[in-house]
Amino acid sequence: MKNTIRKVLLIMLVIITVFIYGCSCKDDPTPTPPFPIDKDDVVYMTVKQGDLSYDIYKSDMYINMKNKYGTGVIVDWADELILKSVGKRELYNSLFGKSDKFDEYDNTPYWDKVNDDAARNLMESEKFPNGRSGLTTEEIKARETEFSDNFAVYGYFTEEDIIYYYHKKLAMNEIAKDYQELYRSNIDFEPSQYQNSYLGNYYNEFYMILIPFTSSTSYTETLKNMGISVQAGTTEKAKWVWDDTKVALTVNEVVEAYLEIYEKSFLFKKSVSEADKLVNGVDYTVEDGKYVFNTTDEGKLYYSKDMVKYLDSDLYKLLSNEFSAYSKDSTNENNTWYWAQGYEFDGKCYTALLLKKIDKMPYEEAKPLIREKLLASEINDEFAGNTMLTLRQVFGLMIYDVFLQTGYANTYGSGSIPELEVDNGDVVVTFKDTLLKKDDLFNLLDKRFGADTAIELVNYYNALYDKEINNVYDLTKENASDRILNKERWEYAWETAEMEKKDFESGTYLKYGYAPSYGWENFLEAIYNVRSTQELAYHYLRENCLYDYLVKKYNINNYGEESLLWSKTVAKMNERFETEHYANGMVVELYILDENGNRGKVSDYNETQKALIKELYEKIVDLLNKNPENYLDDANDLVEYYNLSGYKVRTDYSTQFLGIDFSKYKSVGIQIGIDNLGTFSYDDMTEEIGAVAKKIWEENVPSEEVIIYGKDEDKYNYIEAERAYFVYININNIAPTNVEGRYLPTFEECAKYLEGYYARLDKKDYEISEEVYNLVGVYYFPIYTEQIGIYATALMFYNAQANYEINLKLASYSMDTYRRVLNINIKDCDSKLQYHLTY
Repeated sequence: MKNTIRKVLLIMLVIITVFIYGCSCKDDPTPTPPFPIDKDDVVYMTVKQGDLSYDIYKSDMYINMKNKYGTGVIVDWADELILKSVGKRELYNSLFGKSDKFDEYDNTPYWDKVNDDAARNLMESEKFPNGRSGLTTEEIKARETEFSDNFAVYGYFTEEDIIYYYHKKLAMNEIAKDYQELYRSNIDFEPSQYQNSYLGNYYNEFYMILIPFTSSTSYTETLKNMGISVQAGTTEKAKWVWDDTKVALTVNEVVEAYLEIYEKSFLFKKSVSEADKLVNGVDYTVEDGKYVFNTTDEGKLYYSKDMVKYLDSDLYKLLSNEFSAYSKDSTNENNTWYWAQGYEFDGKCYTALLLKKIDKMPYEEAKPLIREKLLASEINDEFAGNTMLTLRQVFGLMIYDVFLQTGYANTYGSGSIPELEVDNGDVVVTFKDTLLKKDDLFNLLDKRFGADTAIELVNYYNALYDKEINNVYDLTKENASDRILNKERWEYAWETAEMEKKDFESGTYLKYGYAPSYGWENFLEAIYNVRSTQELAYHYLRENCLYDYLVKKYNINNYGEESLLWSKTVAKMNERFETEHYANGMVVELYILDENGNRGKVSDYNETQKALIKELYEKIVDLLNKNPENYLDDANDLVEYYNLSGYKVRTDYSTQFLGIDFSKYKSVGIQIGIDNLGTFSYDDMTEEIGAVAKKIWEENVPSEEVIIYGKDEDKYNYIEAERAYFVYININNIAPTNVEGRYLPTFEECAKYLEGYYARLDKKDYEISEEVYNLVGVYYFPIYTEQIGIYATALMFYNAQANYEINLKLASYSMDTYRRVLNINIKDCDSKLQYHLTY
C-alpha cells in the first residue's frame, strides 16, 4: 500500500488519535515493547489490561507531544518570559535603540501591571457574555462545564490555569498598546483609513418623528382613515388637507396627526406588548398653544446616523439635503418641515416631522477623534499576537530542533526565526539569556498535554498488542523470531515502509516542503511521530490490521441473518426509516417585533395582541381552506394586502382586503410573512411544526393533496412557537425510498451490496437491482460506514480504555485529570455519531 503525503498530512493525526483500541489479552504479561527503546530511557507510565502489562517511555511521550504541541508551547513560554521581564523602558530601548529619552518610562514588567481580579472579570464576561441574570442553576452549571471543558482541551484544567490564560491575554494587550504608541508616533495610519472612518462614522444626526410604512398605499390609507389626504404641490411643497373641506391642516393639526400616527403605528415601542408614544412634559411641551419638542436629550426623537443608515442609506441622503426644522414659529406656507407626500425607499415609505439636524463634524476637526478610534480598534488579539511575534524576533528567539524550527516558520512565516543547523545538545531553545532544555520542554508539554498524549499512546500500543486485532505480529513474544504469525502480511507492512522511504529520497514530497535533504529520520518524526523505518512498519501494520478487524467485526457477511449484529442493524434501520418522512410545505407566519426589530417572545404579547393574532390566524386558515390548491397565490396576497393596509388610527375606520381588515391587526404590531420550507424531514423542523408535519404525514402517505392545517371541524388548532404563530400548509407528502412498497432492505440484499462494495464493482455490476441498490444505500450503508468510521471506532476504544489500570510514574498531572480528558474525548466522539450502534 502506497501512502501519499496528502493522506499523511490530512489523515495521519486522525489515525493516530482516533483508531485506539484495547481488549483483554491473556498471554505473556511481560512483553517486549514494540519499538527499540534505549536501556536507560525512563518509564513514563505502566499500562495493565487484564494479564497484559507494558511500559510507555518518556521518549515516546516527548516525540509525540513535541511534534503536536511543541511550537505552541514554546511560543507561550517565550511570550511569558517577555511579559514577566520587560517593562515599557526596556521595550522602547529594544525596539528603537537605547536612548536617554526613554529613561523616564516606568520599567515595571507588563505581567505585573495586570492583576488576577481583572483576569477573573474578563473570564466571567466571556463565560457569560450576556450575564448570569435569567439563567437557571442548571443552565449556569452547564455553561460552566462547557467553558471549563473547552479550556481543558488546550491544557488548562483548573480555574487558576484559566485565570493565568486571561492574565496573559491582558498583559499582551498592555504591551501591544505601548508598542502601538511608539510605532504610531513614527508611522501614522494611512490617509485612506482616516477617510474611510470619517465617511463611515461622521454623519448628520437628527431629531424627528419618523414613521415608516410598509408601502405608499399603506401611508395614504392611514391618512385616509384620519380624514386626511395629500395635496400635491406645484410651486409649493405638498401639504396635508382635510378630505371633506380640502383645507390645509394647521401647524398644530399636523403635529397632532404625527403624534397620533406615531403611537398607533406600533413600529417604535418600549416592549413587545406596549406601543410607544410621545409624552407631554418629556418629549414635548405646549407653550402658548404651540408644540415645542425636546431636542437636547437622546430620547425617542433622536436618530443617530447608524440608526438612519440601518433603515436606508437613501433615506439618510434625503434627510441630509431636504431638511428644514420645525419650530413653534413654523407656518404651513411652502413648508419643508414635514414630508406630506411621503418618500419611498426599497419598498418602504417614510414620512417625517423634522425637528433638528446636527451637521457632521468637519474632517480636520474629526481627525483627532478618528485617530483615537483607530488606535482603540487596532488593539485586538491579532495585533497583540503580531506584537509578540515582533518581540520574539527582537529579543532573539533561537530554536535548535529542526522539526520545531520548521513548525515555527510554517506558522509565522519564513524569516520569523533564524535557520540554524547547530546541534546544541539538550538545549532546544535559547531566549533572553534563558535556556529551554529537552527536559524543560517535556515538563511544559506534559503539564498541559501529557494526559491527552498518553491516552492516544496507550491505545496506539493496545491495538498492536491485541491479538484479535493484530494477528500478524505477536509483540508479546520475547524472541523476535517467534513474533511473525503471518509472514506475507508482515512483509507487506515492511515493504510499504521501505517504499515510503524511496518516495521521500526521490523527492516525491519536495512540493510539500520536505526535500530529501530534510533527512529521512526528521521526515518520519515530523509526519508519523516515529523514529525509524521499523517503527513506520509497525505504523502500517497497525493501520492494516485495524482496518481488517473493523471490516470483519461489522460486515454482516461474517455472521448471518440470525445474528445479534443484524438484529441491531435492523433496529437502527427502523429508527432511520422513522426519520425519513419527507414533506413539502410552507408556513404563513404571524409575529410581533420587539424594540430591537427582532421577533419578540409570544409569552410577552399582551392579552389584546394574543386575542387578535388568534383571530387573524383563524381568518387566514378559513381563507386558505376555500381553495387549498390556490395556496401560493393566496399566501402571497396576504402579505401584499397586509403591506398595502394602513394603521387603524381611528377605530371607526375599516379597510377590507380579501375580507380581512388588516389595519386592525397591523395597529397592534402584528406582522405577516411567508416561508417556503421546501422539502424537509419533520425532525428537521422546529418541534411545533415538526409534530404537525409528522401527524399529517402519517395520515397521508404518499399524497399530492394540499392540506391547510389549523382547523378540525369547528375547532381551530393553533401552532404556537416561542416567537411566532404558524399557519402550516402541507403541499405534498413524499413516500420513503422503497421497493414495491417494501421500505427496508433484506439481509441478503445488504450482504450482496457489501460484496460488491469491497470488490469495487460498478453500480450496474452489483448482484442486486438499481432500486435495491438505492434502498440499501439509504437505510443500511450509512449505518455500516458509521460503525467502521473514525468516531464510532474512537468511542469504542476510548470506552475500553476506561477500564485499564494506569500507573503514572512520571506525569505532572493527576489520574483525575487523565480520566477527565478521556471523558471529554468520549463525549466529543459521541456527539458526532448519528446511529450509535454498539456491538
